[in-house]
Amino acid sequence: LIRKKGASDECPIDGWKGTAYVHSITDPKVVGPANIMLSYAWGYTIGGIVDTLKEYCKENKKDPKEVYVWVCFLSMRESISRS
Repeated sequence: LIRKKGASDECPIDGWKGTAYVHSITDPKVVGPANIMLSYAWGYTIGGIVDTLKEYCKENKKDPKEVYVWVCFLSMRESISRS
């Protein structure tokens, strides 16, 4: 899912085919300045990350709709086509 999203889009940085996941998210209701930085390790499960972020919001009395997370692997382009 993550690698496929943006795979056929033009990168806004260099104009090549294929974007990082973060560049393929365009809904203004779900994007904003990050207030949390999450460094991802490939051993983590997405469910585990989601559960942890939910717990963070609960413990810190944050509305999840107002918490924006920068995740390193979502900002990297997984596949590049230069043709």
